[in-house]
Amino acid sequence: MIVAWGDLHLNDSRPWSYNVSKEIIKTIIDSEYNVKENTLVLLGDLTETAFPSGLITDLLLTLFSNLNYKEVYVLVGNHDKKPNKQGKLVLSYKFLQSKSVSRLFPRTKITVVDELLETTIENKNILFMPYLFSDSGMKWEDYEKIDTNCDILFGHFTDTSLMDIKERTVNISKIKAKYICLGHQHNPAKHYIGSVVPNSTSEANKSRAFWVFDENKKIIPLPTLCDYYTVRFPNPLPEVEAKYPIWTIENCASPEIAQEQYGDIYVHKTLYSAEIDTEGLTDLGVLGNKEGFTNAKLFSSWKKDAQYDKSILDLAESYLTG
Repeated sequence: MIVAWGDLHLNDSRPWSYNVSKEIIKTIIDSEYNVKENTLVLLGDLTETAFPSGLITDLLLTLFSNLNYKEVYVLVGNHDKKPNKQGKLVLSYKFLQSKSVSRLFPRTKITVVDELLETTIENKNILFMPYLFSDSGMKWEDYEKIDTNCDILFGHFTDTSLMDIKERTVNISKIKAKYICLGHQHNPAKHYIGSVVPNSTSEANKSRAFWVFDENKKIIPLPTLCDYYTVRFPNPLPEVEAKYPIWTIENCASPEIAQEQYGDIYVHKTLYSAEIDTEGLTDLGVLGNKEGFTNAKLFSSWKKDAQYDKSILDLAESYLTG
């Protein structure tokens, strides 16, 4: 069988990122499909940045040291490779292309796919189409000229079937494939497998999975390793599925206040807006008249009961009203 996993985006840039990244690695290693009879395809963007920290590099080493697949194909994604300060393109897992890779990871044959590749895997015709960089020797227009048949197309790019994506798309209409399995887009859709975890609130609440190809395609659901949720302060946190929930806290001025209330939670952001007692202000004559609701009237109502020296209040009023 051929087993395909979507974007991993391993990183430690946020308070929760390293724990989530460790959980991704554990899930891949512990999968029942991680056996020598199978072939693994990683669809790109293994890392969030081409310059990962030592912790993330250690996770990559842990991953590849514990893979039992007979073969592993790693497609290069747009996050995996970036220019350094000297302008040279750097790959975050360059060690996989070293001459000693077979000694580092003796249990499996590892191929980094950084250019167009046609091959045969388990009697299936496979076409690999990684993300293209300036050193690829190909342009995106070259991808659009490919006229071939294959059993499975694995790639990391945006195709024209998702026209709402505001980036350079690739027309692969000339390629006749029984199955198309793409990384790059994080939300599962059509032949996009989707990332292993959401990377932003716009990707929340989506079912995550990896795909297995035997005679047919199977979609294997993943546990919810992390997800984004919202709660209104100071309501109690609801029960959620994610092992690592990430919270947006409404009606709360700061993450520190949220953690005082809820404990050691992961806070994505807090949203705070002052609530106005409109009924009370109407009784004061501030609302409900033809002149409407103004800052000056609000200040005037507050000023009557404020416990400040008159000179300070007058100065503040002069700044407010001009």
